[in-house]
Amino acid sequence: EKDVCDSSSSNAAVNQNEKVSTRRRRHVLSIVIPAYNEEERLPIMLNGTLDFLQKHRNDICKLVGVKQPSVNTESSSTSSSFEIIIVDDGSSDGTIGISKKFASKVNGCDTGDVLRLIKLKQNRGKGAAVRAGMLRSNGELVLMA
Repeated sequence: EKDVCDSSSSNAAVNQNEKVSTRRRRHVLSIVIPAYNEEERLPIMLNGTLDFLQKHRNDICKLVGVKQPSVNTESSSTSSSFEIIIVDDGSSDGTIGISKKFASKVNGCDTGDVLRLIKLKQNRGKGAAVRAGMLRSNGELVLMA
């Protein structure tokens, strides 16, 4: 799956919804972050989120009932990894660049954590951005931040 996908069509979200109910959950937690022109605030929020997740990984895994650590393989159930999904809602600032920079940092770690970016071509509002991220999440628990 690409780090950046285009979600400009509302039909794409509806079709994706059909797949959500049968998708196997690969992460203990997905965090959906709707973002519109968040170039200045996004780094602070992401650094705080990543620090929190590292400090509380065991507690979150216990909440979901996943033993930590766990290797995320095809034969295993949900891993102890986290998924962060940034949904860029047609930003005109550097939100995409900041998101990609953090994605390379998170996706390069050995924790199995993933940061994905969904780019909406035009601003469709916070609700549409949240929906796009929720429909593409792979976590046992899904949180909107």
